[in-house]
Amino acid sequence: MTRVPRKTTPDLMSHRQRIAGDSVLSRACGIRDLRRHPLKQIYGIVWIALAILLVGCGTVATPVWQAPTETETRAIGQEAAAPTLKATSLPTDTPIPPTTTDTPQPTATSTPEPTLTPEPTATEILSPLDRMVSMRDPQKGAILFETFQETAGTGYSCANCHSATSEEKLVGPGLLNIKSRALTRVEGQSAAEYIYNSIVDPKEIVVEDYDPELMPDNWSEIYTNLEIFDIVAYLLTLEGDGAGSG
Repeated sequence: MTRVPRKTTPDLMSHRQRIAGDSVLSRACGIRDLRRHPLKQIYGIVWIALAILLVGCGTVATPVWQAPTETETRAIGQEAAAPTLKATSLPTDTPIPPTTTDTPQPTATSTPEPTLTPEPTATEILSPLDRMVSMRDPQKGAILFETFQETAGTGYSCANCHSATSEEKLVGPGLLNIKSRALTRVEGQSAAEYIYNSIVDPKEIVVEDYDPELMPDNWSEIYTNLEIFDIVAYLLTLEGDGAGSG
């Protein structure tokens, strides 16, 4: 069978709802019967209002501190370490006034006088004999001058008849400074040529006051030409102060 619900009137429904609400409030507030206690009914209403307020607003959350992450810490450190850039204006070049410099006036330079170039002197042309004597050894000639030769006449040395340290006459003329005197004996002959001819041919030119027979005439047979050139080279070195003339 189908059960047909009973129809209730609006008054009856509102009455039942009011009774049910009283029961809910009574259970929420711990009041068994609000209708029997008016003061408790007021307390109940207050508790209900507080409950509704708490439910609507929620509870106040206690703040929980959280440590900053590594990325946040690095960002904060970079911001603190970054220097604050200050806008500085670039220095402007201060114009320097041009200084006036005195231009040196050209000074008159004196033209040097041309120097006279000396004329080239005539180079003495040596004869073949002079060149041969210039290449010989005077020290060897000094030894030959002192050497006694048994085959020279009756046995003589050049030093027996001629002094090498004086112009004074010994048997023959002294030979000191013979170079300068020989240049005046025969025109056109050098000192070396005159001395050489006097040794190899003593009778060709005879000095005044000297006996031509006293001078051996075989020296060219005793000494070679080169040895006679050594003696002439030695005699050309005999220079110095000496008394007398020869």
